Amino acid sequence: MECDVVKKNLGVSRCNKMPEMIMGMITTPNDFEIPAATLEDPVLLLDYLNDAILAPAGQRIYYWPSIKGFENISQEAVYEDSPYAYLPVRDGNYRFKFMFRENLCLHKAMYTHRSNTGRVIFIDSENQLFMTETAALNGKGFQMQLLHTEKLVFNDGSVATKSPVVVALQNNKEIDTAGLLLAFDAFSDLNRIVDQKMKVIGTPTVTTIVVDVMADCDATPLTGLVVADFLLVDDDDGTAHTIATAVPDPAFPGRYTLTGTGFELSKLGLKPAGDLSVQAYETPVPVQITI
Repeated sequence: MECDVVKKNLGVSRCNKMPEMIMGMITTPNDFEIPAATLEDPVLLLDYLNDAILAPAGQRIYYWPSIKGFENISQEAVYEDSPYAYLPVRDGNYRFKFMFRENLCLHKAMYTHRSNTGRVIFIDSENQLFMTETAALNGKGFQMQLLHTEKLVFNDGSVATKSPVVVALQNNKEIDTAGLLLAFDAFSDLNRIVDQKMKVIGTPTVTTIVVDVMADCDATPLTGLVVADFLLVDDDDGTAHTIATAVPDPAFPGRYTLTGTGFELSKLGLKPAGDLSVQAYETPVPVQITI
């Protein structure tokens, strides 16, 4: 058993950086790490995080909305107090309750993120990423014991309605012995994927499909799409139909006329978020095209 702990010196330095108010968070899979060389380059770091946000669903990371309230519900350290001694039992652990205020769509979406696994990187009010450092000097999020959404806190005339989310960390030593603070001023350039939905206009034919593309939550039209952004998949064999043109309608923002030949019974959606000409959008449920 290794008991020889080398005590580090405690000299005062000019670096007084500490984690400040937690303003945001990024949740990641367990195996997500940021290489040491990427941590040292702000441009590489932004690209690395945005690529991970746009990755396939099982591999992606999620940049949560801005935090509107915070409660420290951490477990206190436990000691045994007896006539013989005052002995440490356990350190306790870090547990936080965050408050979000966006809309009912986001409240419901956050419910799908309930988990007892995964990792979390915090963003504080000084534009710092707060995470843990590996033996290889890579960065990764803190292991979560629990991420749990709670019921809405309703407006009672003195406070606004909010969505509470509890984050409990698995191991306090990830902060207390290996915590890592990193300046990151570009957090506002991180993507958040917006779910889209499509609505078929009129009756599709073998050569023409007219469709409205809009945000799933608030029906904001999605403009700026090009023909390569659309994916039309045949219901029978799963092959992709060739779409020749996708012409936007200037009178109806978000409406596109798709043309081609030999359209059949199929499903229409957008290509994966990382492949779109505009970012960051995704169609969770493609629309049925009946011909």
